[in-house]
Amino acid sequence: MKSAIRNTGFALSAIGALVVGGCGDTPVDPAPTVAPAIDNEPAPEPVVEPPNPAELTEFEKKLAEPVSFQFVGASATDALNYIRQSQGVNVVVDPDVAERVAKTAITVKLTEASIGAALRTLARLTGTGVQVEDNAVTITSAADGDAPPEGWDVESEAFAKKLAAKTTVNFAETPLSDIADYLGRISGANIVLVSTPGKPLPEDGISLQLDDPASARTILNLSAKLSGVDIEIRDDIVFIVGK
Repeated sequence: MKSAIRNTGFALSAIGALVVGGCGDTPVDPAPTVAPAIDNEPAPEPVVEPPNPAELTEFEKKLAEPVSFQFVGASATDALNYIRQSQGVNVVVDPDVAERVAKTAITVKLTEASIGAALRTLARLTGTGVQVEDNAVTITSAADGDAPPEGWDVESEAFAKKLAAKTTVNFAETPLSDIADYLGRISGANIVLVSTPGKPLPEDGISLQLDDPASARTILNLSAKLSGVDIEIRDDIVFIVGK
């Protein structure tokens, strides 16, 4: 069992949002409750506040607006079209990656994520990149995509508070997809599973019992350690990534 976890925003190393279902029994849900924080909870990583709106262009302000959606087994093209039509954002797909995007089926749920973060999430799930120019977003190859915005890999104070929500758990051979969904509901955090042909997520479930309330951050780290996967925080979204 792999246990080395890359530390990219969690106190330990180790969809709500949900991507790519796993297999196994459903989680044993002992009607958990969110408990108050305790003094000895490990301190989260440094946080960064969002940029001053006065310093943003009008289009950057548009991309900072929130969007919520859920797709189950849908084409990534449908998700991009939804953002374009419902949010009034110009989204163009480069012909060089159009077939790849159209053929990539995704299962993802995002709640109150910024439009920019949602587009970068869809690009990650399709192995593409995002290029912003003037008042349009182009989904292009990963190599041609823009560099991530400053601070995208540092969680906000509000997001850190979500991951501090506490609960008890009793997982019995529970797949990561169910764990992500459960912790997303408990904490209100967006959690996305990313499985690619080269780095698939494990299909086997894990067993974990915590009778004393633990934070969503701690439970995610322990689950990732037991599963041998990585956890990253980008755009105030937790990504569970195969190795």
